[in-house]
Amino acid sequence: MPITYPVFVPAQDSEFRLKYRNFAPIMDRADLDLWTELNNEVAFSHMRSATECWDYPAVAGITKQVAPILEQFPTAEQNHIKKAIGAMVCCIMVANGYIKTDIKRSVPPIPCRVFSRAEVYRQGEQAT
Repeated sequence: MPITYPVFVPAQDSEFRLKYRNFAPIMDRADLDLWTELNNEVAFSHMRSATECWDYPAVAGITKQVAPILEQFPTAEQNHIKKAIGAMVCCIMVANGYIKTDIKRSVPPIPCRVFSRAEVYRQGEQAT
């Protein structure tokens, strides 16, 4: 019997901008298109796999994807962008029926140590 998952639900950028006002300017930067890069079925599939299959923080699923993007920026700016990525991952996971556990776990260094610790999610009520 094949495993089936609910259809991917894109997170709404208006909700992100409202909830995470301090990271909203990152969405408007011409040199970054993180929202499009992360808010899609393929990236979510990686986040879900990290969560469901390995019990890792969801951000572990997209570390390989964002590592080359982060390398383009100075360390001080990277830290702010990493926090924005975490906020984006949160919005995407919540839009797809996951809830925060308020548990932080180490993120594996794949391909290198990009994130040290991040939020763990679990399946909750399905998004409407």
